[in-house]
Amino acid sequence: MVFLLLPALVRAGAPVSGRVADAANGEPLPYVTVVVKGKEIGVISDREGRFEIRGRTDISTADSVVFSHVGFETLTRTVGELTGGQDIRLRQGTYDIEPIVVTNRRSRLVKLGHSASGTGMVQVGWYDELGLDDGAEKNSADHEGGVPIRIRHDSDILSFAMRIRQNGYERALFRLSFYSLEDNTPGELIVHRDIRFELADRTTGLFGVDLTPYGIRLAGGQEILVTLTLLEDEMNTEVPEPFMLDGALLGRGVYSRSFGDETWDRFGGVTVAMYLNAREYR
Repeated sequence: MVFLLLPALVRAGAPVSGRVADAANGEPLPYVTVVVKGKEIGVISDREGRFEIRGRTDISTADSVVFSHVGFETLTRTVGELTGGQDIRLRQGTYDIEPIVVTNRRSRLVKLGHSASGTGMVQVGWYDELGLDDGAEKNSADHEGGVPIRIRHDSDILSFAMRIRQNGYERALFRLSFYSLEDNTPGELIVHRDIRFELADRTTGLFGVDLTPYGIRLAGGQEILVTLTLLEDEMNTEVPEPFMLDGALLGRGVYSRSFGDETWDRFGGVTVAMYLNAREYR
């Protein structure tokens, strides 16, 4: 007689939950990405570092849950270790920064990316249904999207800007991230700072974020991916309204992925008005 040892399935509806904290001081870590590997499901921890994944009957106790947060080391735990709501502690990471020598070099202020108002519009939506059906459910913080930007020369990044065409949010909290990009394939984070900014009162038009406090310096001769992730939102309408940026045809593409996905989708031939103001050295 042969016995097969199979991982137990989590009881239907039983939550996979816990709290994420800084290992150095025990303080809660808000907005940590929590993903069940291989299941295309993920959430973001709340302001108190708490997270919960429920309603999935295909998750087993042996499945891996990956915790990642900007500036911290990635940590993996099994589902079986999380069904009791245990604390998860992340350690701050150490990262090498490529030196850039700027002494006695000429510099100029430049805009990197698509900075003009487009002849058309490209919709960047943070809801599955985008308000097309009266019964649409909004999915807060369910995907990340952005644009490729070429860094031709060594540059200090001064600010991020975008041109908002339509905004249904009374309040929205975003994270700004920078990834390497090679052969149209996004890679690892290259800026290990948790950059967050808030939109309020259904703001539209040109909107900017000061990045000088973060000291971001990028080497020339590379292409990067700059993305936005919605962390929190408030919308007072019954049917979700879209969040739209000015865009244009014949761009270098827009990248997007849902939480839990390890790969990115690329939509070629368009771009959106997201760009960086920089001091470029030659």
